[in-house]
Amino acid sequence: MKSLQVVNAVVAAAGASLGLVLAVVGVIYSFYIADVPRLRDEFCALLLLSLGFWAVAGAAALAYLGQKRHSTWRWVAQATPIIPLALIIAYIRFSF
Repeated sequence: MKSLQVVNAVVAAAGASLGLVLAVVGVIYSFYIADVPRLRDEFCALLLLSLGFWAVAGAAALAYLGQKRHSTWRWVAQATPIIPLALIIAYIRFSF
């Protein structure tokens, strides 16, 4: 089970780093949103994607903790990062 914990930790770190990067881009967008009308259209999508990656990070961290503590819900928690990832993929696929 140690390898599954490592995978969960890597997915949590990747989700958190992508969420953080997109949040910082959102802060930069907020400085220029009044000057560039195109940024206004993309700002909502940027924030939604950032929130989605934070959800992936949180779900993977929950799965990591479940595996580490050998909880009864650990196998259910393993499936939870798939839900926000599927929503992110669907959002990108059908809105751009």
